[in-house]
Amino acid sequence: MDLILSSLKVSNVSEVTQSKEGVAESKGNAKVVKEMMLVRVVDSKERDEEVEQQKYFQLKDTSGGPKYSVETGRRDGRSSDSSAAVNLPVADDSVSVLKNKFLEKGLSDKDLVLLTGAHTIGTTACFFVTGRLYDPSGPDPTINPTFLPELKSRCPKGGQNNVRLSLDHDSDQTFDTSLYSNIRDGFGVIKSDAVLYSDPSTRGIIDEYIASSTSMVGPVFEQDFAESMVRMGRLGEGSAGEIRRASLIYLSIAMYYDHLKQLSPETLK
Repeated sequence: MDLILSSLKVSNVSEVTQSKEGVAESKGNAKVVKEMMLVRVVDSKERDEEVEQQKYFQLKDTSGGPKYSVETGRRDGRSSDSSAAVNLPVADDSVSVLKNKFLEKGLSDKDLVLLTGAHTIGTTACFFVTGRLYDPSGPDPTINPTFLPELKSRCPKGGQNNVRLSLDHDSDQTFDTSLYSNIRDGFGVIKSDAVLYSDPSTRGIIDEYIASSTSMVGPVFEQDFAESMVRMGRLGEGSAGEIRRASLIYLSIAMYYDHLKQLSPETLK
């Protein structure tokens, strides 16, 4: 079944910056015009046929990551609800909160460690780090003393919140287990990574992957990571929502429209 949906196209978008206090600011005006967009909604029968025929996208990370199959047929909701975001892991979660959030979704402590391993690639912002550095009671004691000056230099108190930091210190371009070694040695950049070594269960899993990276025995991080990614991709399966052919285009425009409204309602008049 094909549906014609009224959507929004944004042009002449204003520059969006971030103040030192971490508050988003909008400069200039944004011109918003309505246009029509065709979105194809695939019925459940076609979805079942796709899964049965195992029509997968094959992905391989260019930095040496594992190759694994991503199942198609994910369903999108027909409305967005920001309150659902409270169930997502955040950078300052404690290890007990992280474990509970994963458990509520049917994911194990091992999945928590494996999916955190995705931080072996990429960066974060000072906004998510400064709380560990400038707490009134002192810096996070789990930070290696030799690493603390570097973090403070990159993220000075009152500095720019959007400065980028490698999540995997000195190895953010290679898919490997160095993130786990960094967590063990006090070089974890964000709290939600660092706290994994404070819990006996997650610490044991981290140590296993560190040990197996230099031997021929033990768990294989790349293989286990891929399997955990597939498990996470199956969350929320059911009959609710819809399967779209052009979901990326529609959702990105709708989300950006909502973002503009939050920044400055005047831009949409």
